[in-house]
Amino acid sequence: MQKKQGNVIGYSIPKEGTLVWFDLLAIPADAPHPDAAHQFIDFVLKAETAAAISNYVYYAVANTAAEPLLLDEVRNNPGIYPSNEVKAKLFTQNAHAAKYDRLLTRAWSNIKTGR
Repeated sequence: MQKKQGNVIGYSIPKEGTLVWFDLLAIPADAPHPDAAHQFIDFVLKAETAAAISNYVYYAVANTAAEPLLLDEVRNNPGIYPSNEVKAKLFTQNAHAAKYDRLLTRAWSNIKTGR
């Protein structure tokens, strides 16, 4: 993908596999405007909207109705839509214990601050 500044950014999945992730839209139980939230989610899930988002950010779209509206360079990119063989090597991340998360946060803080 090339943006206005001329930088080329690419993504590839290692042959060994990698972490798979999921996006989700949720409405908290105490949301102040749940009807507006539902309208927004309905808008984002429309095929035209979902395809426009995917074409802009080069990101997979879960709405199959949007697939015919995708740019060829998005729809045919194996980093965005991997083959079944590659999908078989993807894995989810298990939840960590709170102690592990604290250690991980501390380690990243040390890296970012140069300690």
